[in-house]
Amino acid sequence: LLYLYILYFHQHGIPSITFLLLATTMTSIPRRLVVLAVGFVVLLWTPHVQSSSVHNDDYDYDEPSSPPPPSSSYSTPPYWPKFGGNRQVLLLDGRWNTSRATQEDMLLDSMSPHLDPSTIDTLETTHIPSCVDNTPPGTMGYRGVSFFRRRFVVPTTNNDNDNDNDNTNHNDKSGARILFQACNFYCRVWINGVELLNPQGERGHATGFVAFWMDVPALALLAGSTTTTTATAQMHEIFVLADNRFNETTAPVHTGGDFWHYGGMIRSVEWHIKPPQQQQQQQQQQQQQQQQHHQHYGYYAPQWPWRLYAFPQTYSSVRLQLHLMSNYSGPLLDNLTLGFDQYPFNNNGTFNNSSLHWIHMEPNTAKAVSGVVELGIHKVPNPRMWSSKVPQLHVVHIEMNGAILYERFGIRFWDIANLNKTTNSSNTNNSTNNKNDLPTPRIRLNGQVIKLVGYNHHTQWPDTAASPTMEQLLQDVAILKQGGSNFVRGAHYPQDARWLDLMDEHGLILWSETLGPGVQLRHLQSPTFQHHHLTQVREMVYHAMNHASIAIWGFFNEGPSDLDESCRSYATTASTIKSMDTTRFTSYAGNKKVDACYGTVDVISRNAYPGWLSRYVDAKTFWTDFANLIQQGVFDNTTGKPFLISETGASSIYEWRHNITPARWTGVYQARVLADDVRVATTMASISGIALWHLFDFKTEDRWENGTACDYLPNVEPPTCGYINVNTSTPHGRPGGKNCKGVVDYYRRPKPAYDLVAILYNGTDRKTSWKTEAYNLRKASTRR
Repeated sequence: LLYLYILYFHQHGIPSITFLLLATTMTSIPRRLVVLAVGFVVLLWTPHVQSSSVHNDDYDYDEPSSPPPPSSSYSTPPYWPKFGGNRQVLLLDGRWNTSRATQEDMLLDSMSPHLDPSTIDTLETTHIPSCVDNTPPGTMGYRGVSFFRRRFVVPTTNNDNDNDNDNTNHNDKSGARILFQACNFYCRVWINGVELLNPQGERGHATGFVAFWMDVPALALLAGSTTTTTATAQMHEIFVLADNRFNETTAPVHTGGDFWHYGGMIRSVEWHIKPPQQQQQQQQQQQQQQQQHHQHYGYYAPQWPWRLYAFPQTYSSVRLQLHLMSNYSGPLLDNLTLGFDQYPFNNNGTFNNSSLHWIHMEPNTAKAVSGVVELGIHKVPNPRMWSSKVPQLHVVHIEMNGAILYERFGIRFWDIANLNKTTNSSNTNNSTNNKNDLPTPRIRLNGQVIKLVGYNHHTQWPDTAASPTMEQLLQDVAILKQGGSNFVRGAHYPQDARWLDLMDEHGLILWSETLGPGVQLRHLQSPTFQHHHLTQVREMVYHAMNHASIAIWGFFNEGPSDLDESCRSYATTASTIKSMDTTRFTSYAGNKKVDACYGTVDVISRNAYPGWLSRYVDAKTFWTDFANLIQQGVFDNTTGKPFLISETGASSIYEWRHNITPARWTGVYQARVLADDVRVATTMASISGIALWHLFDFKTEDRWENGTACDYLPNVEPPTCGYINVNTSTPHGRPGGKNCKGVVDYYRRPKPAYDLVAILYNGTDRKTSWKTEAYNLRKASTRR
């Protein structure tokens, strides 16, 4: 009986050791019974303990109205950057309450300042990240307003240096920051009933598929509830509104495009604590420095690192740029410690001390300007290069006031060299002996000419839509690698952080692109569009700048680049990118016969389908003619710029892969067209690369998703069409609600074109399944 009492007390946080000691010291049975009786009384007196305890693993989800369990432990996100020390991050993924606007509320104004989360019921549950509109191809997904709610617990950080004697949670004094890896299309956020503002001081965030953050004021945290009598944790409630309706006010950069725009909280959500605003300094010298600082700049609060960017300068050095968690300007009075290639290597947080390389920076040696600190150029110990064949990576970390931030980066260099056709040697002054033998601009990686070959890639899977599992992402990497690819164009939006990590780890060169496909001149002339577009550009670059795999920043897929009036917006976008990052190229994928804006970017890119659209056009003739026009400078501002085929391809129905007749939409026809495109791209020096459209078949835009699904064979998995309505006389249309230009189908089953292109790309034989290869890649990623 005593053991059962002790076990119960232990599980519910009662100091049962007291009763154990008392009972065992009693010399008579009656006295022992008295002690047990006291324990029983305490048990009856403290029923509240069970209800206030946090049980994340055994929460009952049977009832639809059951709230998700409050999360209570910090965990580093499964992607870079990583965090340590006091720099704690709570991943808010998991079960959330949710609801949708009813049919009567479809005209709900999601921007209304009077919207009150307390009046909105969220009785169902869902898993975050996920998509609210995940339906099979050929069927319409939900378009409307969705609501999400979750309770979570933030443990109080004990600060030995704090002078306060009360039990106040000092995290509440300093606020917090919440980061969404993506929330589509228009999203608003409340913490404990207090609405958050974005960094521009506006309600909500009006761009999907891109990471963004909002600061949580102390006022919002103080509205939370204390969960224990000792104030060791604070319960908070987050409420999110997500509107995935197309609207030029709430979703101005969702301009359409031939793919399904998924809605909801499609990627991870992170809670970042901020440094305490009051901290007693340990050294008299630092106290004096703060007094002097206060006279010139005002009160100095301890600073924590938000991001640390590493820009390669030489093959053994990088320039480091620190971004603080505040917009502070002035000299830093904190001790900074930098280290290379030292980070936790196992789950218990221990460090590989044998590889430490410390750099100490004393107070007043660095100055912040609006939260940005230039830390100078630093040598990287034991430097190693990142390349597509040997993707070696480094880690740099910084520690400030006990907060540690780890960033992964790669040393690599992109440039353009004009090479003579006859000698293949570098020609820096563009001079030639023969006026007909013009120098050929080539893309180089680490001083070596490289041909980019690969595919465009949307983030889309049948069961998880735009919120894939890591295993699914690895399977796509396996398809790319076995297919001989070294290049991926991330279409048509900023990519998942986990996907970027995999590109870094497996040597796949990436084109990262903003959302806004098919943008029109009226969009570019709209102040609302331009504001949100440039905000998106900055968010894309800032959140992905350390990824070694990214070679090209792209924007405005198939925009109005044939119009002179458009070029101002193109130039503004390119210059905004260059103001943040000069180590990579800029480009846009145009589809116009005559283009006026080539002068705004570094690399010329063209989308065209000579073997598919209209009548069949010889691919070699088409691409050779266009490449020569670029090289000869027929278009303005193209001389000396390399040329990429950013999209080309043809469609085929997976179920028609064995057709012998090479009619449109058959596997034979698609394979022939793609082979012609790839042969000319891989053999012509004046074409620097090719990205076929597309790696897999995918769910397309709304107008093709209304009762257009094929008739599936019963009891066949993966789903297979028994009948599909296709007009074979035209290249247009989306049979079954899918864009069928993939070399594998929606369920990742290969078509004839995959193996043929793999041979032309010098890929490996498919000796193992893609799932097996994905498992092998995951083991390799873990070792990195």
